[in-house]
Amino acid sequence: MTPPLFGTDYTTGDKKRLILIVLKGLNEPIEVQDESYFSPMASFSYLSDKEVASILTYIRTHFGNKAGPVTEKEVNAIRRSVVKK
Repeated sequence: MTPPLFGTDYTTGDKKRLILIVLKGLNEPIEVQDESYFSPMASFSYLSDKEVASILTYIRTHFGNKAGPVTEKEVNAIRRSVVKK
């Protein structure tokens, strides 16, 4: 029902895409490891930049994943780019 957190491009690939999913939520089907998933996820934009970075770094470095960390600065830059003025 929900996509796996290990060994997927969504988890270990583009940090911006992963950060945007947390900040904006996800309400569309995604394809992960040749399987289609559709399980809407609410936005977690109320979390601080540090909290988002910590959670995503954990996901990217655990469950057999060996991707680099997500920094608070990266989260902040992406959050600023999607905030409507």
